[in-house]
Formats: sequence, C-alpha cells, structure tokens
Amino acid sequence: MFLVFFSYKASMLAVQRLPGLFYNNDLWQLKNSMIGPILWALNMYALLVLRVRVKRQSVLHLWLSVAMLALLMEVTLELWAGMRFTLGWYVAKINSLISATIVLCAIVNEVNRLFIRLSEQHRQLIESEEQLEVANEQLLRLTNLDGLTEIPNRRRLDEILDRELQTPEERSNALSLLMIDIDYFKDYNDYYGHQAGDQVLKKVAQTIYAAAKRERGFAARYGGEEFVVILAGHHAQQTLELAERLRGEVAALAIEHHRSKVDNCVTISMGGYSLCPHEPMTSEELIRHADDCLYQAKAAGRNRAIVKGGCS
Repeated sequence: MFLVFFSYKASMLAVQRLPGLFYNNDLWQLKNSMIGPILWALNMYALLVLRVRVKRQSVLHLWLSVAMLALLMEVTLELWAGMRFTLGWYVAKINSLISATIVLCAIVNEVNRLFIRLSEQHRQLIESEEQLEVANEQLLRLTNLDGLTEIPNRRRLDEILDRELQTPEERSNALSLLMIDIDYFKDYNDYYGHQAGDQVLKKVAQTIYAAAKRERGFAARYGGEEFVVILAGHHAQQTLELAERLRGEVAALAIEHHRSKVDNCVTISMGGYSLCPHEPMTSEELIRHADDCLYQAKAAGRNRAIVKGGCS
C-alpha cells in the first residue's frame, strides 16, 4: 500500500510540474508554446534527411518515409484544428489510423514477398546443387570411360591395377591379367574403313566387358585395338579357361574379315599372367609379363590364348 501511495503522489507531482499544452480541449497552447511548430519542424527535417541524404533507397526506407509523412500530416492537422473533437482533429486521427494500417499491411506484404523470394532462392540453390552433383558424376564418368567403346579407359585401368597391387601382403587371392588384341585389325581398317573398324571395336569391347563382369572382373580399353581384363581370385588355369570362352564369344559375333590370315571373321589373341597370393609385383611388371604372353600367342599363329604365372 505504501508503494502504491508513493507512486500516486510522485505521478501527481510530475503532472503538476509538466507544462500544460491544452485546456478545455483547446490545442492553441501547442502553437503558443512553440512545442507544436518545433515538433513539426523536426518531423519535416527528418523526412528531408531520409529522402535526400540516403543515397541507396531500399523498401524499408520507402515505408519509413511514408510513416514519417503520415506523422507530419497528423501534426499539421492537429495544429491546424486548434481544438480537440473538431473536424481537423478527427481527420488527423483517421489519417493516423489509415496510414498506420497501410504501413503495417505493406510491411507484412513485403515480409511475405521476401519469404517467397527466399524460398524460391532456396529451391534454386537445391536444384543447382543437384545439377552440379549430376555434372560432377558425368564428368567423372567421362574421365573414366573410353569415348568410343564406352568401357573404362586406360586411366581407370591404372587406378584399379595400382590399388590391387599396392598391398600384396593383404591380397589373399590370386590375381590375373589378360592382354587382348584384335587380330589383323589394321588390315580390317584398310579394307573396310575406319568407321567399320570403330563398330568392331565397340562390339568386341562390349563382349569383353560383359564376360569380365560375369566373372566379377574388370575390363578396360588399353589403347588402339588392345584391351585388358583384371581377374581377382583366378589362377592361371581359370584365366586360360575364361580366355578360351571369350575367344569363342568374339568369334560367335561373326564379324566378316576377309583380310584376316587366321579366319574369315574377326578373332582375338590373348596373353595372360597370374600372380599368387601375397606375391609382390608392380603394375608395369605385370603388364609386361602379360604382354610377353600376348606376343607369344601372336607368334604362334594368333587366334589363341597363352597364360602363364607362378600360381596355377
């Protein structure tokens, strides 16, 4: 109770000390005391500063200018009316209500537009990220695939082979590599043309790739008309059996080759080498061993496979 009484006395004392601005609804005291004109001048100065000094006008500055203009009009009407509850006084109050409502609606509308714009930008950002991911996948696919045959290229072959041979102590299974060459392919190109030769490369490459995939192996184009197959867990005899099946599948394509000296259709020669589990060897050495076997198969008459290795 003491606090309430003290607060009441303090407020009454403050009211008595404040200057009176209007009596009996008379607002002319605002003019005579110069408080009204000073308020009007301050509002006008603030509005001019906002419109003239601020160079980059944003939406926020625009609606702030509208609010200050409405306040200036209200002060003007209040001073012009002279008394409360007159026409000018009511117009000032209505103007204040309408302007406040308009500014509030405008701000809500602007916030809604900003939210929609932000949502759209977020959606576009997600779509851009998805497109970038797809583009990266396509780029990675293009860098790892041969453009003509659409099977893995030499770059991808080197990565896979280096990974398989990097830690021989952890390799508990045999590892075999087949080098494959299309017989008399240069003669085929000279006789049938390079476009027909490209079609042969595609068909043979897809046949080799499918055969390697069935054995859970890896096939790639080594260069020109040469291909490589990596077979994990295959000993020399198993690799030779796969090579013979693959030779039969290529022959079954029945691609005409009148310039071949071994058959009237396209054939392949193969050389392979098989590594025992934990046997250390570099990729260059393994390829050289398989290439030596391929050379022997060609020297022996082509259209055949020779596979060697320390693990049978």
